[in-house]
Amino acid sequence: TGLSSLILHEGIDSIAQRAFAYCTKLKVVSIPSSLRCIDGTSNDRTFFNSQYIDSVYWNANNCRVNQPFYASWNPRIRVVEFGDSIKYIRDKFCYEFDSLTTVIYPKHVKRIGAEAFYNCDKLTEFTIQDSVTTIAGSAFYGCDNLTTVEWGKNLKTIGAEAFRSTGLRSLILREGIDSI
Repeated sequence: TGLSSLILHEGIDSIAQRAFAYCTKLKVVSIPSSLRCIDGTSNDRTFFNSQYIDSVYWNANNCRVNQPFYASWNPRIRVVEFGDSIKYIRDKFCYEFDSLTTVIYPKHVKRIGAEAFYNCDKLTEFTIQDSVTTIAGSAFYGCDNLTTVEWGKNLKTIGAEAFRSTGLRSLILREGIDSI
């Protein structure tokens, strides 16, 4: 199709499997907080082979899926913005997003999930908001070009290998951190 942007309105609560498969011109996707379900199996995803998606706005905190986009089927996702209803960044949400350069998330997020940004090679810097208390295991594993992290002052738990195989060169500690 010629569909280049998909902006779903509040009230939509589910999307069927393959609803937006093969939308090769689709560049922008916006998902509302009302979304509860994306149908699909590992072989049949809603955004299957929509390979030109560039930016995603995700506000569906209660959606029953960790990985609505797969890097191999959506390899050009460069920007992910999480909306105000998001309370935590789910496990594997941006798993192997090779093109990801920008992540925007609200200041009340408390947890960054396991492998949330695993192998995001183009991610170079990341700010841990003051609200974040937990970074789960392997959250930034393999982010080779991640060189700078600004640390939130309420961080309590860092999971195993959270920053393994990164290019981390600078860690900026904010005022008020007692210990690491």
